Amino acid sequence: MKAGVAARVRQLIEVGAELETRVGEDSDTPLLVAAGYSRKTCLRLLCEAGAKVDALDDNGWSALMLAAFRGDAGVTEILLEHRADTEIKGGYGYTALILAAEKGHEKVVKLLCKAGADKMARDGNGSSPLDFANKALQFGPSEKHQKVLELLKQRYSYS
Repeated sequence: MKAGVAARVRQLIEVGAELETRVGEDSDTPLLVAAGYSRKTCLRLLCEAGAKVDALDDNGWSALMLAAFRGDAGVTEILLEHRADTEIKGGYGYTALILAAEKGHEKVVKLLCKAGADKMARDGNGSSPLDFANKALQFGPSEKHQKVLELLKQRYSYS
């Protein structure tokens, strides 16, 4: 079925379908839908056709933020290859790096850091990615959050 969806997306692109049409509850673009469902082939096709990688849904979330929240390294890689903005702030001032750090998604944190995400970014309450990883550890030991915490501390200077 996934190949069928990708083939249909390819056909729609070839006939000039509008890439920024908004659909669904969150008023998602096709790119946001592809990212949300981890349809990597569709996502790549849409990016290559010129879809806006930084489009926001009605909640102020970009596809990169959604991928970071879900820990989807494959989608994150594709979006970063197509120059997704790592510094977009959604609700509460969260960036993709803050979301990945909060959830303990080490692979996504590494990808975002490598792409130059602001490690010192602050949300609306003044909390950084490091603060979010620390807070998550307060709710109980978590190997994944510990790894993210060590990664952020090791590679980046926080004061």
